This record gives sequence, structure tokens and C-alpha cells, in this order.
Amino acid sequence: MSGLLDKAKTKSTDDSEKAKESKSAETSGLLKKSEPASPSVSKVKSAEKQEGPDIPMILNIAGWVIILIGAILSLQGGSWGIIVVVVVLIAGVGSLIQSQRMSNNLSKPKMILSIAVAVLIATGPYAALVLIPTNSNIVVTEISINENDDTISFTVRGSFDSVDAEIVHDGNILWSDSGSTKSEKIKFTVPIAEIFVTNAIDYRGVDNGVLEEYQINAVSSEGQKSSAILNPAYMTREVTNAAVKINQIDKPNQDGIVEVVGLQVEVSLGLINPSHTNQDGGGHDTGYAFSISSDYQVDVRIYKTSSKTLWSHDTIIDVDGYSATWQCDKSGSGPQSGSTQQTWLGLCGTVEEPGAEYIEKDEFYDDDGCYTFEVIITNELYSNQPVTTVNSNSWELEWDELGTESSLPTC
Repeated sequence: MSGLLDKAKTKSTDDSEKAKESKSAETSGLLKKSEPASPSVSKVKSAEKQEGPDIPMILNIAGWVIILIGAILSLQGGSWGIIVVVVVLIAGVGSLIQSQRMSNNLSKPKMILSIAVAVLIATGPYAALVLIPTNSNIVVTEISINENDDTISFTVRGSFDSVDAEIVHDGNILWSDSGSTKSEKIKFTVPIAEIFVTNAIDYRGVDNGVLEEYQINAVSSEGQKSSAILNPAYMTREVTNAAVKINQIDKPNQDGIVEVVGLQVEVSLGLINPSHTNQDGGGHDTGYAFSISSDYQVDVRIYKTSSKTLWSHDTIIDVDGYSATWQCDKSGSGPQSGSTQQTWLGLCGTVEEPGAEYIEKDEFYDDDGCYTFEVIITNELYSNQPVTTVNSNSWELEWDELGTESSLPTC
């Protein structure tokens, strides 16, 4: 019996020890499974650290902003001076260097490149202002013409308090004025009548015919200088030439016999090659006159002797710029208009028929002979002193002897 009890106790003790070992093993297993939790705690702590301000990035941005300010200051030139620009540059470069150090990404080549770019940005404008001549800080610009007011305008720009301006031709000062700048510019307006001396170009035009120069000179209160040449077309204002063409009009009379009934007359106004003249047959060897934009008046008359006018145009032709206007009363065609720009103007007649307004033969013809067609041009260059030029083209009219067979030779 005692033997059985001993065995039971021994078994109970063994079972108890096994249970303890099993429990201990389970506890140990739980502890091992829980060990991976520690890295997640580390991640949370790391994330908490990253939520703070990025100081290196802030320093990098601040550095470039400071360098940009240095560039703006250097644009002011001497008013700030190189010392201020250098101080600002040092502050900007220092911020860039500190930014790279704090980011643990210090690269010597990258640092040298950043410094070089920073120096170029901050001091480049100042160096340009020092090296480029001071005259570059003043410019004569925006030169224009107002045909309505007959004025020329130009603007002087630059960093200065005031400026003296003048317009010169052939060494002579034609006009001068001075004024204070507003927003670093000042505008001048000059009446053309005050500065016009002679046409700047001839019949060949702006490509080959520039003869004269009108120059604008400007000097600032700082001693800076600038010049500009006026567009020669602006200073070509005097119409000096006119070409005339005539066209004989033949029509059958009541008996069916063709006879001369009159003439059509056309004119071209502007500048003409002196070698060009009227031609046999009523034509002219100039294609058309080189046109001028200006203000002037035109009258036309026909005579055999200058003291006796046989016919004159109904009204004066008024030209404003390139636009010509006139009135035809005798023919009844009324108000007329045309352009003087590279073309011919058909003059008034005494009768108007479809496609032809002409001067009737009986209105001017005074036997066979040399008839002169005279064009009188009055240039309104000066309000108190108009300039008049006269151009004449002549043809032999032999209608009594030859009738329609007249060849209209020149005379």
C-alpha cells in the first residue's frame, strides 16, 4: 500500500514539474513574440523628429533670396556701392554653406559652383554698370511724327534728374530745350516748321537718296550723352516737282467726222529726277513722282504766253499728308479726292462723260501753237512764309492744221 502511495506522490510531483516547465515555456514564447514591437516604437519616435522645421532647406532658400536682393541693389549702381553688395553677398553665400553642412551633404564641387553662381548673380549687374560706358544709361527713343499737328516727338530715358536736348543740321542748332525727368523719362515735342531747312532725301528715296541728316542730341544732368538720327522721311517736307500728262480726246461730230474735242490733264506731285521731262505724244518719262507726305496746295493753268491764262483749274487742290481733295464745278462732277502716293491725279474738266472728264477745246484753245501746262505748288512749311515752286510742261497743239493727226510734240 505504502508503495502505491509513494508512486502516486512521485507521479504527482513529476506532473507538477512538467506543468511548471510548460507554463514557463509558454511565458518565454510570449516574450519572444513581443520583441518585434520595439522597432515600431523607434519608427514613431523617428517620425516625431521629422515633423520639425527643415532648417537646411530654410537656410538654402534664404541664401538665394539674399543673393537676389544683392543683385537688385547692384542694379542701383553707385547709389549703393560695391561694399553693400559684397556684404549682402557674403550673407547669402554663408547661408548656402551652412545649409549644406546641416544637411550632412557637403559637396565641394557643388559648393564651389553655388558660390560662383551667387557671385555672378549678385555682382554681375554692378560690374556691367561699371564696365559699360555711362552713356548707355541714357537713350533717345520713341521718335515719331504727328501729321495732324505737323510735329515730331521723341523721348529721352535714363536715370538722371534733367536733360538738355537739341536738334542739329549741318552743324547748326535748329532747336533746343531742357526738362526734368518723370519716372526716368521725358518727352519732347517739336514743330517741324521750327527745324525744317531742306529735304533730307531726293527723288531716289530713302534707300539711295538720303542727302541730309537731322540729328537729336541729349545730355543728362549727370553728363551722359545720347544721339539719334531723325527718319529722313520725316524731314522731307517740300514738294518741289510736278509732272504733267495730257491725253487728246477725239469724237465724231454730228456729221460723223472725227475731230478733236478737248484734253484730259493729269498731274503727279512730289520729287522727280531732273533728267525726266515730258514726251512727244503728251506723256512724261517719269513713272510717277516720289511722293512726299506734307501739307501744300496745288493750282494748274494753261497758257500760250505767261501773261495770259487760257484756262485754270476750278479750285485749289488741297493736300494733307498724301490725301488730296478738290472740287469740280464746271463739269458738275462735284467733290473729288485722290492720293498723291505714287500715282497720277486726274484734274477737273469742263465736261464729264462716262470714263472721261476733260477740258473742252473751245474753253482754252487759241489757234495752233506751244501751250504750257503750269503747276503752281505752295508748300505750307511756315505759316507766315509759304514756299512756292512752279513746274511747266509744254506741247505743240496743231489742231487747226492737223486736227486729230496732231502728234502733240513737245515745245
